[in-house]
Order: sequence, then C-alpha cells, then structure tokens
Amino acid sequence: MNMNAAPLRRVPSAACVMILLSCLPPCLRAEDEAPQTEVAVQTAPVASATLRAYVTVYGVVEPEPATAGKPAAQFTLTAPYAGLVSELSAVEGARVEKGARLFRLDARLAEAAVAKARTRLDFARKTLERQKKLSEIDGTSAKLMEEANRQVAEAEQELHEAEALRSLLDVASPAGGTVTRVMVQAGQPVEAGQPLVTLLDTDRLVLRASVPSREMAALKTGQQAEVTPSAGGQPVRASVTYLSPEADAQTDTVPLRITLPAGCGLRPGQFAAARIVSEERPDRLAVPRASVFTDRDGTSAVSLAKDGRSKRVQVRVGLSDGDLVEVSGEGLEKGMTVVTVGSYALPDGTRLRIRETPVKEAAQ
Repeated sequence: MNMNAAPLRRVPSAACVMILLSCLPPCLRAEDEAPQTEVAVQTAPVASATLRAYVTVYGVVEPEPATAGKPAAQFTLTAPYAGLVSELSAVEGARVEKGARLFRLDARLAEAAVAKARTRLDFARKTLERQKKLSEIDGTSAKLMEEANRQVAEAEQELHEAEALRSLLDVASPAGGTVTRVMVQAGQPVEAGQPLVTLLDTDRLVLRASVPSREMAALKTGQQAEVTPSAGGQPVRASVTYLSPEADAQTDTVPLRITLPAGCGLRPGQFAAARIVSEERPDRLAVPRASVFTDRDGTSAVSLAKDGRSKRVQVRVGLSDGDLVEVSGEGLEKGMTVVTVGSYALPDGTRLRIRETPVKEAAQ
C-alpha cells in the first residue's frame, strides 16, 4: 500500500443529491416545480343601481266601481215608464258618446198626456181670468178666487210632469262607453224600470285583488304597480288606489284595487298578476346574484378579480331585485370586478383566467 498517496476528499451528501438530480431528465423532476393551475371564470362590474322590493298579488280585471263624484264605469239603462220600443239604435260592441240616443219609446201615450195637461191648463187659466174680472165688481168670493189659483197651479204641475215624461222617450247614454248588452228589440213592450241596455267605459278598469294581511304593512295607496295578464303580454304600469280597512276573516287577506291606465288593452274578466313596488332604494351597490356565495353559517362573500387573482370579501346582503343583489362590505366600491360564473367556494388568491360573458347571458 502506497502511504504517500493523496487522501480522498469527501463530498457532502446533500451536494451529491443535487448533482444527481440535475442529471435526471425533466420528466423525472419534482412535481412541485409545475406551474399553478388557473381557474376559468366570468366576471361582472359592481354597479350602482336603484333596487326595489315587491309585493305580488293576483286578481281579476273589473270595471271601476262608483266613487265620490264619479259614476260606475259599467251601468245599465232602464225604461223610464211602461211603453213600446219604437226605435232601437244601440248595437252591441258599438262605441257611443255621452248623450247619444240608444232607444225611443212610443210617443203616442206621452203626447196624449201632454195634450190633456195643456187643455186643463188653458181651462184653469180662463177660469182664473173670469174670477179676476168678477172680483173687480165684487161678483165673486175670495174662496172662488183661491180655488181658481189652485186649479192653475195643479194644471201647470201636470203639464210639467207630462212634458218631462215625454222627454224621456229618447233613452240616451249618460256617459261615453261601449254597448256590451242589448236586452230588448224594436216593437217590444217594456215595463217601467225594465233593463234595456248595458254600457261599459273600457278606459276605466281596475284590477281587484287580495293581499295576505301580513304583507299589508308594506303597502299604501299611490304605490306603483306592474300588471301582467296571466295569458301573457306586455306589462302595464298602474297604481294602487284602494286598500280595504277590513280583512277577510276566512282567508286572512285584505282586498285592494289597482287602477289601470286608459287604453291598457285589458278586458273585464281577465286574470292578471301585479307586482307592487313596496320599497325603493336608490344608489345602492349591486352585483349579480351568481357572484354571492353564502356558507352554512350564513356568512356571505364575493370574490373580487384583481391583478389576475381572486380576493374574497365578506359582504352584507340586502334587497334582491331580479338578478341583482344589494351588497355592502369593507372596501367594496362601484366599478370593481366580481367573479360570477365560477365563484362558488373559490379559494382566496386563486389565479384567474377570465372568459367573456356570452352575449345572450350578458343581455339578461
């Protein structure tokens, strides 16, 4: 053995391991050198919006009932007295104006009554003149003069009533409207008070509905409503004009009326739903409903998209209006970007790859 040979130098084991690893092919290197995974998400801005709370009711369209100083929107005309329908002008479905003649009753009896009253009045007046001339020569008594005056007054009253009845021969519409039903024909005899025709003012309609008494505290007259026919169609803007002071003991609901605008296109008897605006909150921060995540403890949060990563922010949730939800939280401001699709249980600090929101979805 050569005792003069140079001693071997020991290489630290850690350095040996690093040298060996550097010689390995890339496929065998440690997995922790792999790039971090990105999550594909969709986003939306934090907006400032006016949010509304609604009370939804269901009801039936009806003619407006009579109110102070205004007759009912639907009314029925009756025969003023017994007679014969000599002329008929009313046609179902036709629009008529105020004062338009709908019927004419046979005038023969009325004319005879007027002629008889005039004859009696002429006789009474002549009798009074004769008594006046006799009184000038003391040829009559005060009692006869009083009786002559009484006869003239009664005859004048009788003529006035006969002419009034004759004026009722023409049955005219007291208001504009549409003829909905004709109940007699020309040549038909009628009795006094018999219904002849029904008219409806289609510009004066209401939605009659009921609301659970527990929701009454949020309602008051004058609130705006959006009425939509159950068969479909465009919603109509209306307003609450009546809230009953009493509740139905059997259903625990309170009747109400919503006045519809003229020309709304609805018809009596139609079913419709109404969304009454019970509260309005202007200038509130709002985000899409899909961006809010609420855990089992009831804590809500949104994930902000900032610098390509997610940042979870705890929020307080307020009103929901359609797809928007009112939110407030520390540091949350209008114009920030929140994650919508893909926000569910998204870990804080996750790298994000933002996808464009489809046009159809964005329009909603």
